[in-house]
Amino acid sequence: MGIKNEILLIIIIVVLIIFIEIITAKYTSKVVNLISYDAEKVLEELYNKSVQDSIIKLKQDWMQKEDILSCYIEHDELEKVTSNLVLLEENAKNEEYEQALLNVREFIYWLNHFKEKDELFLKNIL
Repeated sequence: MGIKNEILLIIIIVVLIIFIEIITAKYTSKVVNLISYDAEKVLEELYNKSVQDSIIKLKQDWMQKEDILSCYIEHDELEKVTSNLVLLEENAKNEEYEQALLNVREFIYWLNHFKEKDELFLKNIL
């Protein structure tokens, strides 16, 4: 292979990596916004102490999206989100609303962490 072919191959690989990064970032942002919206509805219901089927919908939405996210997000971070969701569900079932509020806030924090960790911020570089 000549040097021109090697440079062309490197350029193609870099463009492909950038393209995949853009796609995964957009998908992650879309998923986080969708799941965060569901989580905010759960949060409002917990404040009113009248939890309905919104936790079940949140859990179903999360489980559907988790499989795809597991391809490119660290599994321990996904596990933290899932464990907070399970704790939220159990605390709401047991009518421990204060603890459930903490669980849903931590759930939302970890979701936003997915979106922010790959964005170009000064704190992410340092």
